[in-house]
Amino acid sequence: MATRSKTGHKMKQIVRMKFLLLLLVTMFLFSLTQGALGPGLFVQALLGDPWAWPIFIEIRFPRPCAAILLGAGLGMAGAAMQGFTRNPLADHSLLGVSSTAALCCVIGFYWVGWSSGWLLFLTALFGSILATGVIYMLVRYQQLNSTVLILSGVALNALAAALISLFLNLAPSPFAAFEVMRWLLGSVANVKLEDIVWFFPSTLVGLWLISYQGKHLDRLSLGIDEAQSLGTSFVKVGFFLIIGSSLIVASSVAV
Repeated sequence: MATRSKTGHKMKQIVRMKFLLLLLVTMFLFSLTQGALGPGLFVQALLGDPWAWPIFIEIRFPRPCAAILLGAGLGMAGAAMQGFTRNPLADHSLLGVSSTAALCCVIGFYWVGWSSGWLLFLTALFGSILATGVIYMLVRYQQLNSTVLILSGVALNALAAALISLFLNLAPSPFAAFEVMRWLLGSVANVKLEDIVWFFPSTLVGLWLISYQGKHLDRLSLGIDEAQSLGTSFVKVGFFLIIGSSLIVASSVAV
């Protein structure tokens, strides 16, 4: 009976995954037909139209690709953060990781003059590693409960948001402040093919680093002492999760 129950559960999971994959592919293809020029552009590009193909490959195609990749990365990073902190409410935004990365980007954009994608990515990577490192230290050395951990993340989030508002008020012109505010809202509308070239590898590396720690996250759900007795190194798992989550969050913030 137990074997049949496990087999039936696995079959249900496979059916669900196939359905979700089919839904994802359907929505991806549907998004390729959406735009100012209508669905006809998609058909013309597939037929090899010389003027439709550049518009399709440079504008329409990168947007859904970026949305799927960044959505999968942020979902994986949030799930890993929940497993690592043993808190179902924890994620990169609630704990201040995204806000700290955005703060570092605003500082680099205003005070240093960085505007290229790679420089913003490196700046966001530094901010996300800094915030995730603070969370790691709190979890490891302070043994905080869930309430205090979430409140610490909210405080870090509020501090980063306050500093972002301060830099926006100190902006040299209201137009520059408006551009940064629109950038902070987040959008894939202006993603180009060359943007995917640099954040695609970093997001894939982050996904691989997090998925590699899956079994250790399962052990950590039992508690730190129990996980260590099963051979899980808390320091090693935390290190890989910090690097993986930081790569994903930095990619999403920089875009």
